[in-house]
Order: sequence, then structure tokens, then C-alpha cells
Amino acid sequence: MAQQLHLFPSSRVFLVKGSKALVSDYVPHVEAILSKTTGTQVVWEVYKMKHVFSSASFVAHYMAIQFETQRKKPFRAIFEDVVSKCIKHAHIVGVRVVIAGRIRNAAKASTQMAKYGQTSLHVFSHAIDYASTSAHSKNGLLGIKVWLSYTL
Repeated sequence: MAQQLHLFPSSRVFLVKGSKALVSDYVPHVEAILSKTTGTQVVWEVYKMKHVFSSASFVAHYMAIQFETQRKKPFRAIFEDVVSKCIKHAHIVGVRVVIAGRIRNAAKASTQMAKYGQTSLHVFSHAIDYASTSAHSKNGLLGIKVWLSYTL
């Protein structure tokens, strides 16, 4: 039984740093290592998306990386950066992001939410894409939830 693993979607072709080899050149090697580790046959499919910021999963992981690497950057600045990249696509109607945890060295955990546009979950005329992930900070985990609303 083959298990499917997917690489994060990309709109660019990645080059491995320091060489001129493409990621697709390393797929058989990665498949062999993962198959040996898991004990099952692993198939790694690299796929390409036209617009990476039209995926809630990619947006959530992008925000997690921003929180982990740029510790002093506030939540609103990261959210505005994400919204500016998401609204370039005409089919995205709204963005909602919720982050929970000890934000910016707070003594107590809190929840912050920011939204842009229409993200109603009760409307049948829009499709909703949802993803959640976590970011590691020096104060613990931050939970990140992202909703993207699309026109049908």
C-alpha cells in the first residue's frame, strides 16, 4: 500500500542551495529514506500551484514561519502582509486569522483575531478553506487558524 506525501505547494522551481540540482532530482533518494524509516512504500509527489497564497494550509505555515523567525514583528503586521498577498487574487473574498497562546511575552495566554473581507461560514455562495498549525516560540506554542473565503 503506497502512502502519499506532498511537498508544500510552490509557484517557483526550487534549486538546492549550493548546486544546480532541482528538488525533483532528490525525490528518489527522499522516497527511499522515508520508505526505510516507515516500513511502507512512500510516494512523494511534488506539485506546482499557480497561486500559493490561495491555499489556507500554505498561509498558515507561512505565518508560523514568520512568528518563529521574526520574533519582534507584531501579529497585525504579519496579518497585513498576508492579506496584501492574498487579495491579489480575484477569487479570494475574505481572510480570517486567529492566533492563540502567549503572544509577545505575555504572562497569560490570550487569543487575537483579525479578519479582512467576508468570511461568513453560513453562506453557500462562498467556499471556505480552513487550516490550522502551530508555531514554536520561546514562550511555548502558538496556535494559528486560517480561514480563506472564495467565490464559486
